[in-house]
Amino acid sequence: MKTHLFTKAALVLALTMSIPAYAGPSKEMVELQVQVQQLLKMQQSIDEKMGVLQDRMNTLSVHVNEHLKNLTLTADKLDKTLRQQAANTDSCVDQVTGQAQPLHDSLTELRAQIAAMSKQLNDMNATTQSTTPQGNAQAGAKETTR
Repeated sequence: MKTHLFTKAALVLALTMSIPAYAGPSKEMVELQVQVQQLLKMQQSIDEKMGVLQDRMNTLSVHVNEHLKNLTLTADKLDKTLRQQAANTDSCVDQVTGQAQPLHDSLTELRAQIAAMSKQLNDMNATTQSTTPQGNAQAGAKETTR
């Protein structure tokens, strides 16, 4: 942008020097020189403002990059923690499942044994009642009271 400034100044200087010395500065030439001076000042002002904006953009870019890095690190830590917790949970579920299966098997076996004992008791009661005469009388008395 500064090269444009120097180019314009050189152009004005060349135009000014190309006018013959006998022809004094014309009104149009003076107005043109004034306008070029104004343009040069405006160009300088724009260049300064662009420099300030560029500095601000660079600063913002640095801050945004720092925040993104921090967010990425935090997200990675959170992901690692969640994965570890999921693995721990899976391990606990596997342990409970492994411990529950033998318990289930034991309960099934215990039920079978209780059913067998219940059948034996019923069979014993049936044989006792059929072999004793009092048992028959008591069984008949129980049936009539019901």
